[in-house]
Amino acid sequence: MSLPSALARVIPENIDWSGDLPVLAERERLQAAIESNQVIIVAGETGSGKTTQLPKICLAAGRGRAGMIGHTQPRRIAARTVAQRIADELGTTLGQGVGFKVRFSDQTAAETYLKVMTDGVLLAELSRDRLLRAYDTLIIDEAHERSLNIDFLLGYLKTLLPQRPDLRVIITSATIDVERFSQHFTGAPVFIVEGRSFPVEMMYAPISAEPSGGDEDDGYELIEEALPRAVVEAVDQCIAYEREHKRANGDILVFASSEREIRQLADNLRRFGPPHCEILPLYSRLSVAEQQKVFSQGKGRRIVIATNVAETSLTVPNIHFVIDPGFARISRYSYRSKVQRLPIEAVSQASANQRAGRCGRIAPGLCIRLYSEADFLGRREFTDPEIQRTNLAAVILQMQLLKLGDINDFPFLDRPDSRLVNDGLRLLDELGALDAELRITAIGKQLAQLPLDPRLARMVIAAAPLGALHEVLVIVSALSVQDPRERPHDKQQAADERHAQFRHEDSDFLFFVNLWQVLAEQKSELTERQRREFARKHFLSWMRLREWRETYRQLTQQCERMNLRVNREPAPYEPIHRAMLTGLLSQIAHKTEEREYQAPRNQKALIFPGSVLSKKGPPWVMAAELVETHRVYLRLVAKITPEWIEHLAQPWLKRSYSEPHWRRKQGRVMAYEQSALFGLILHSRLLVNYEPIARVESREIFIRDALVTGDISIKAAFLKHNQALIDDVTRIEDKTRRRDLLVDEHTLYSFYEQRIPADVASQKSFEDWRHSIEKTEPKVLFLTPEDVLAKAAAENTEQDFPDTIAIAGHELALSYHFEPGHDADGVTLRIPAGLLHEVSEDRLDWLVPGLLADKIEAMLRGLPKSYRRQLVPLPDTAAQLVDQLDFAEGNLRQALSAALRQRGVLIERTVWDEVELAPHFMFNMAVVGASRQVLATARDIAKLRISLSSQPEAATGSAPETRRQWERSDIASWSFPDLPEAIDTDVDGMPARAFPALQLGPQGLALKLMANAAQAQQAHEVGVAELMRLACAGEQKTIASALKKSAGLLLQSARWLPQAALEQQFTLSVIRHLLAQTLAMPRTNEAFQSELKRIRALLVPAALEQLPVLNDIFSKAHQAYRAIEGLSQPVYGLALKDLHSQLEALDLSNFMMQCPLPRWRHYVRYLHAACLRLEKLPHNIGRDELASVELQGLWQQWATLVQRTKERGGDASALDEYRWLLEEYRISLFAQPMKTAEPVSAKRLAKLWQALTH
Repeated sequence: MSLPSALARVIPENIDWSGDLPVLAERERLQAAIESNQVIIVAGETGSGKTTQLPKICLAAGRGRAGMIGHTQPRRIAARTVAQRIADELGTTLGQGVGFKVRFSDQTAAETYLKVMTDGVLLAELSRDRLLRAYDTLIIDEAHERSLNIDFLLGYLKTLLPQRPDLRVIITSATIDVERFSQHFTGAPVFIVEGRSFPVEMMYAPISAEPSGGDEDDGYELIEEALPRAVVEAVDQCIAYEREHKRANGDILVFASSEREIRQLADNLRRFGPPHCEILPLYSRLSVAEQQKVFSQGKGRRIVIATNVAETSLTVPNIHFVIDPGFARISRYSYRSKVQRLPIEAVSQASANQRAGRCGRIAPGLCIRLYSEADFLGRREFTDPEIQRTNLAAVILQMQLLKLGDINDFPFLDRPDSRLVNDGLRLLDELGALDAELRITAIGKQLAQLPLDPRLARMVIAAAPLGALHEVLVIVSALSVQDPRERPHDKQQAADERHAQFRHEDSDFLFFVNLWQVLAEQKSELTERQRREFARKHFLSWMRLREWRETYRQLTQQCERMNLRVNREPAPYEPIHRAMLTGLLSQIAHKTEEREYQAPRNQKALIFPGSVLSKKGPPWVMAAELVETHRVYLRLVAKITPEWIEHLAQPWLKRSYSEPHWRRKQGRVMAYEQSALFGLILHSRLLVNYEPIARVESREIFIRDALVTGDISIKAAFLKHNQALIDDVTRIEDKTRRRDLLVDEHTLYSFYEQRIPADVASQKSFEDWRHSIEKTEPKVLFLTPEDVLAKAAAENTEQDFPDTIAIAGHELALSYHFEPGHDADGVTLRIPAGLLHEVSEDRLDWLVPGLLADKIEAMLRGLPKSYRRQLVPLPDTAAQLVDQLDFAEGNLRQALSAALRQRGVLIERTVWDEVELAPHFMFNMAVVGASRQVLATARDIAKLRISLSSQPEAATGSAPETRRQWERSDIASWSFPDLPEAIDTDVDGMPARAFPALQLGPQGLALKLMANAAQAQQAHEVGVAELMRLACAGEQKTIASALKKSAGLLLQSARWLPQAALEQQFTLSVIRHLLAQTLAMPRTNEAFQSELKRIRALLVPAALEQLPVLNDIFSKAHQAYRAIEGLSQPVYGLALKDLHSQLEALDLSNFMMQCPLPRWRHYVRYLHAACLRLEKLPHNIGRDELASVELQGLWQQWATLVQRTKERGGDASALDEYRWLLEEYRISLFAQPMKTAEPVSAKRLAKLWQALTH
């Protein structure tokens, strides 16, 4: 196409003025005004003819000769239809004298004198024709719409007119705020052209909840629920009005604020509205076929429910009535949230009047406003121009390209909000279009060459070097035109299923790429008719598909002119989306909850339900747009990674650093970096080298945490020397439990800081410096004792705080740690598992000499006050006691009680047990097993022994191979080697001692290795007796026969023992009694056989001698239990409880294994006394209860002492004397005049108790 020139133009001489359009009545006045004024304003309602007739009037006024007449339209479809209409009226072919140009389509020629175009096309031409020399006249049509392009054009023309006095400008508008246009152009004349209209009657029928008239949708929320009912009532009023005025059926236009509301109103009208009415929706995303229903002839009355697209953009025919709820969804860009909001707002007065005017085109009309007249009068007069509610990046970019100066100084009709200006500048900065001085960059100039939104243009520029230009152009082209997908209300599921064929699982954008690929394949295989049918079946608009394809073609050509190469091979997912991300950096989002996302600047958003990702919810997404209706939605989204974002967003990232620390492995100071973009955290704990970020702080950390602590991976003599000095002092501090010997870290820090250069902050730089300096000063970094000691250490440290102690003939290691609250605080004694049972609890209580005075003082402080006040001052008393005691001789508590007794202070040994001591006053015992591994630690050796009872080394004092060598099971004869008293071995180098013994258990007789000598001796005595019983089979039969003949014995003992157990225990007890007379238990086969011969000869006579005693025991026990069962009344409860406790303690099921034979005769006495007590009980209940309480107290203190003794590993048999004396005391209390075996009283018991516990 060649540039139109004046020589090529042929202006028609005779212009057809036929017709009755209102504007023609003003033709001569308008022609004269054009000839005599540089700017005129023509205002007229739709239908006045100004759009088609003004260009003809301009031609009549001599315009179109020196340049073309440029005629702008807000929409592309209007540009085409207006150009065709004017060409037809002028009798010329479209594309010749009259042409049109819209984005990606140019139908003009050299002879074109009238060019109809979109306002965006005229703006784009400014970059090539700053003074618009191609035109001698410009008609800016529909200026009342106040779009961004229109306002920019009006501002630019104001600056251009002084430079082009030959240029004529005609501004056309509906009769809305025309004075503003006149004032903008310095009082330009205004011409009002009456439209072809009929009177419209206004009726106000407010819904019960009045709308507020404000900007936000609060008022709408108040009436939303009642609106469907109110619309039905208004429709009924329209029909009633029609009947009253005897008019023919007319169609009704109902305005709605959203597609959702249209569906609600339509459903309600179908259910409750008048019959025989066709309900038709109308909105911009409606399919072409469904839109055409509105403009075609209907059979009956039609009710059209439309968004504000029916205010000015489209003229709905045959409308007699308008129902106006007074709300519309208005696009508003939020500079704060960077979200394109779509709030439902009360429309302005001007919009309300435009709506009303829709019903006065063909006949008198009625407009029912569902709000009050007062509300109407309180609304703003005009709708806010787009420049005050949209992002201004495109305008600013164009101004920078044209060098129009500061946007704040530009003569806009209405000055844009400075915050919107700043937001536009920020977006251009984000896109790389402007530099720090707000000058356009090379990228900015490329953006300006592409007829796209700046974000989309940025994607295109980024795609070429990534090898993804083809795919990005496909996507950008789709985003630049109306979505080709159609989704009819009654076929939504079918449409979704068809569209799903082209979806990509991670990206809504790749839907367009997949669809494009299918369409491209079909183009070569199918006819156009078949392709149309394919589009119809797949719910795709054929017209929009063609527009999409044409847009792609034009963009591709422009890219080629810009030397951007289109890839031939398919691009993978990552480069496509990386390219798109360059334009969407501020439209990313991070998933925070199950479905919710955090968008930039703390916006909460949801993925739009129609997205392929709405249910998957990947961690990071980018969105083509963020739109706010009742929620903020991310529309058209794709899965991305934070790494892509970080790579592209380097200049805008906000980095912060936390937790700088020394890392030995890396040999440098590291920190955690947090990187955020627009408030979204991309990573929070990325480990980075901190030295380049903060060298001074890194040096401090390096010296403090690497050199002072010695935590550095280098081999250096100074480090080994310095650490040895520090360790020596630290060991003394741990032993003496003080922290004032070693100098503090600051002193050590200063030592290094004064010697190391300022640029050393890492291991590498330190080593480079050290190797250099040590050539001349080899000991520059060596500490001296004076450098590390704050004060002199105490004498005798090694003697008072030894490194080992002798236990069971072995030197066991000690280690010291001073850290109150730590598990290892105090002195740790390492005990080989094999020696655990050899350790004396008495020795452990003494601890080490250096801590004894402190321990005794702590013990004294823990005494009851009655004792403490006799011992003050406690530190002096403790020191004196230390001098008085022989260290580690006997039991510490008994020794203390004895020493204090000499001072006249009597303290029972059990009182010491109630004193709570700090953990460091007890050894921390670490039991070491195989491979020197610590098996357990504790400060109570009894608990250690219990917890390790399942550990073989601790339980048997031997290694597995030693146990395999010695241990046997199922023993029935002496078929094993002679048994030594003890076996000394080692377990992985750790000393261990085991004690072999025969042991009788539930599974029979076995040979076992045991860790405790005393326990082994007790087990071996029973085991030898059992082996002899097995060997005395004949004697056993004789004894069994005697037991059966004993009158009633088997019957009376059955409560406690079955017959076999009775026979075994009785025989075993007699053998043990006979064995007790020998000097030592047999440990060889020879000694066993010799002793067996003696036992065989004595066994039967001894058993028969003891049999009557056994018979008496069970006879008395049987008698006692029968008596107890006869006294079930509650009044005997305390006495019976005491009797049950006594009988349980006598343990009739196992007493033969526990008590020596001489004690059996006393059992008969104890049980006889119990029977006497039961006889007297009904007559002596009060006295019995008092005695029971006294006895239970004495019994409980004895039982407690026994338990503690066993827990400490002590021998509780020493307490048996007291236990049997308690049984005698029972006789004295409950069975008088029965005699006791020895003198007994409460006083004698107390005296014996004192002897046992002091």
